Amino acid sequence: MVTDQAMKNLDGEAIRRGRKVGIDPGIMRLAIEAQRRGRPFVVETEDVQGDVHFYRCQQEGSSRVLYLNVAHPFFSEVYMAAGSTPEYRAGLEVLLWVLGNAEVEAGERGDADLAQWYALSRGRWSQLLGPALRMLAEQYPATDDEQEWDQP
Repeated sequence: MVTDQAMKNLDGEAIRRGRKVGIDPGIMRLAIEAQRRGRPFVVETEDVQGDVHFYRCQQEGSSRVLYLNVAHPFFSEVYMAAGSTPEYRAGLEVLLWVLGNAEVEAGERGDADLAQWYALSRGRWSQLLGPALRMLAEQYPATDDEQEWDQP
């Protein structure tokens, strides 16, 4: 069942994308729906400068969308790091899907306290992750000849 909130989220995404490229939001919505038809779970990227969240998840129409923020260090230092493989990225996506789905489902069930807890926690995790990744990079600097991670 597609909720009113899911349709509002889809409209909001169509407006955001339409403004970015100068296309009517109604046409953009049709394009998004066509692109996602038959895809209940979608991973997309966004570039949200100054946003502390490294990911977010929301229901948009009939698709649940996991957004990865390319402006957060998580994207370049972990998700797309040197040596990252499709399998590795899929594993990270599974972890984020579990967290994102729990947050969305709490809101859909009307559990405002739990939904707020997830949203606040996601923000805090994101704030802590940036500095932690910088510390990790200082502790273990990458070298030019590191093409792939060590395999066991």
